[in-house]
Amino acid sequence: MKFNKNAIAPVVAMSILLVVAVTGVVNFQTWFDTFQSSTQTKIENDGTGQVIDLNYLNSQKLYIKNPTEKNIFYSDVKINGKSCGLSGNISGKGLKEIELGFCTTGMTKGYKSIVFITDKGVFAETLKLSENGIVGNLTLQCTGGTEIFALDTATNHAELASINNFTTPICVNHNAYTISTTCTAPTNRLFYLGDTSNSHIYIDNSTAYDNGNPNYYNWQEVCLESNSGTVNLVHQLADPADGSICIVEYEQDDVYGGIVGSCNSLSSPTKKIWLNIN
Repeated sequence: MKFNKNAIAPVVAMSILLVVAVTGVVNFQTWFDTFQSSTQTKIENDGTGQVIDLNYLNSQKLYIKNPTEKNIFYSDVKINGKSCGLSGNISGKGLKEIELGFCTTGMTKGYKSIVFITDKGVFAETLKLSENGIVGNLTLQCTGGTEIFALDTATNHAELASINNFTTPICVNHNAYTISTTCTAPTNRLFYLGDTSNSHIYIDNSTAYDNGNPNYYNWQEVCLESNSGTVNLVHQLADPADGSICIVEYEQDDVYGGIVGSCNSLSSPTKKIWLNIN
């Protein structure tokens, strides 16, 4: 048998292949480590990876919560796969709103899949679409609105809207619904007053001190009703982050009565009353 003197011996060939393979793996690992380090640095510098909460959806706006002061640049909002063709910049920390334009036209109320595409990542959530707007449509505005009750800022007492002794009215206005002070259900009651004017407030009046006299109080209900939609009242300090607005805050004392004030006016409030209508 004749051998080609120029051929590479099998052992040498295998050694060369192993060297090439090992070199390739080392080079790839080095490149990957560099890429990963660069990517992680970019994430830290650009704020990528921060959690953006998609909070609330109505027929006019999408509400998101930015957890930091860093700007958010978004390139689209999709609802049930439909592109809204929106882009823009959101600055500042907290609850922010995005105008949806005609994107929800023709959509029925109910749960929708929302995709929010940003420079910080793509965020998805299932939100319930309300037929009517809340923030923006619902305001504490007396011009064109309905006075629910009135406050005395010196004593932090309250009175019925019909009395007109106090000079700080608390009003609610909705540009689509009619607001009234009718008490049709306990769920529509904000609180009790011990009299028509100059009274502390009581959330539960069954424990009120009556000085041994069952007629000690002239109980009055302060309520809020709407001719359409469902009135939702929440008693808690924290913002429910569902588009609700704060009506008042109070220091709860259902034995001797609590003081009440406009939102962010009391030094140590126990709770706030949040309202939305959907």
